[in-house]
Amino acid sequence: MMTVYADELFAVNFASNILLFYAYALLHGIKRKRIRIISAAAAGAVYAVLEAVLLIPMFLRAAVLAMMTVAAFGRTKAALNTLGIMFTAVCAEGVTAAALAFTGADARLASGCVTVFAPETAAAAVYFAAYPAMLLYKRLFRRGGRYKSVAFYMDGMRVSFKALYDSGNLLKYKGMPVIVANWEEVRELFGCTEYSELFECLPDMLSYGTIGKGGVMPVFVPDKCTVDGTECAAAAAVTERSFKGCGGIAGDID
Repeated sequence: MMTVYADELFAVNFASNILLFYAYALLHGIKRKRIRIISAAAAGAVYAVLEAVLLIPMFLRAAVLAMMTVAAFGRTKAALNTLGIMFTAVCAEGVTAAALAFTGADARLASGCVTVFAPETAAAAVYFAAYPAMLLYKRLFRRGGRYKSVAFYMDGMRVSFKALYDSGNLLKYKGMPVIVANWEEVRELFGCTEYSELFECLPDMLSYGTIGKGGVMPVFVPDKCTVDGTECAAAAAVTERSFKGCGGIAGDID
């Protein structure tokens, strides 16, 4: 007879719930609130212990997951998020079963559930690794389509850089879409050594607003602009912000 320890059951479920909610939030671009996610994960872990001790019917898991989802992300799109989290969990379990089966573990289907017979430590390690593996796969899969080669031409000079394509960038300047670039990428066009000098060199400013933040950026219209080799009419705004893996953001450029 196997003995189930409540503290181990709580710890494993708590950790897996945190991974599940964080992975889902990252995969779908949902704003993450650490306290809410941790609270939801803890509530789910407590329920897992009660389910094992009190033999609560498994069909109640869906209702509990829905409540955990609301606790983690709020009531907006709660049903859709609940289904998405269920799908993410199934994917993680599928990756785990496939990885363990590939190494020779025995997998059997019984009562609608897949049971993999493997050492507990190995199974837990593979399951926990499934979430970052899915995140890495999605990032690599989408990477090619997200980055554009941008070039600005002005007064006989040319600068080029890789830009993150953001179709949600709604900035407009004189009716044109705006490419947001890090100032170090365009400093050669104006001979500036500091970002603050651009406010004097460039003719105009563009206001922007994000969640909890806003400000202005120097903006100009290059003599010529190309995105992936295709010429387009676009303005360029300059920011101090550094973009991981790219020089700037290209938005809504056709």
